[in-house]
Amino acid sequence: MMQVFLFAAIALLGGTYFPLISMIEPLKITLLISFFLFYGVMGNLMHRLFGKGKGGKLFLMTLGFTALGLVGRFLLANGNTADFTLENILGFLITIPTYTIMAYKLIPRSE
Repeated sequence: MMQVFLFAAIALLGGTYFPLISMIEPLKITLLISFFLFYGVMGNLMHRLFGKGKGGKLFLMTLGFTALGLVGRFLLANGNTADFTLENILGFLITIPTYTIMAYKLIPRSE
């Protein structure tokens, strides 16, 4: 059940945090801090739920659920799609799974 909540949260916040950097709005430091905290905790939680050695599978699942969150964000944008540029989308889809898997592998945890 925790795995369902984990990936539902990744999909939900994958759409919420998009775009990380926007030409329309300035970067908010609180958004950036919460981004690093949230995905760091998600990486740590992935390690606790799935164990070691599943980085590739978890990367693809995180990528898929983040993309699902972006689709939801696009559908709720009501025509305001100025931030949906190829650079923003690809940057976001690379940054989220990469940082999450780095946290999965690198954050020290007690076992």
